[in-house]
Amino acid sequence: MGANAGTAANPNGQFVENIAQQQSELSYVQGNPNLTNERAEILTYGVTFQPRWLSGFNATIDAFRYKIANAVQAIDIQTEADQCADTGSSNFCDAVRRNPTTGLIQGVDQEPINVGSLDERGIDVALNYGFALNDVVDGSDGRLDIGWNYTYLQQLEYTSINGSTTNLRGL
Repeated sequence: MGANAGTAANPNGQFVENIAQQQSELSYVQGNPNLTNERAEILTYGVTFQPRWLSGFNATIDAFRYKIANAVQAIDIQTEADQCADTGSSNFCDAVRRNPTTGLIQGVDQEPINVGSLDERGIDVALNYGFALNDVVDGSDGRLDIGWNYTYLQQLEYTSINGSTTNLRGL
């Protein structure tokens, strides 16, 4: 039933809940037998640099590309309820359970769905250096390890089921 749809007892679709009704809505997370398998193409490669002349230092550079089709994701319950109210789409409103007499929401169910595709590529860089404290201060125990990690995201695009593409890079 759509978000603004009325019922026989409430034809105008105006619903008033008291506090107890608002706080007692049950929601379920469930499986989905209609899911199709995700398909992924993954490519990664990298190099590691560990110079003999600088003991304790290493650097790595890794490139990656992930292309995922039929990505599986569970839409959170609040988004399902909001999208049902905003769009009236059965894709979202089917998850909203209402009392057939009063029209009040009894719960919003969540299940994983195939949401579209994801295309991501970038580069990871890591620099690490470590040494024994005894090398700096005689008689000291322990080590000091310092690391720096950086990811450059060249592309992150999400294509929804309806075919619209959103660039998520920088969000």
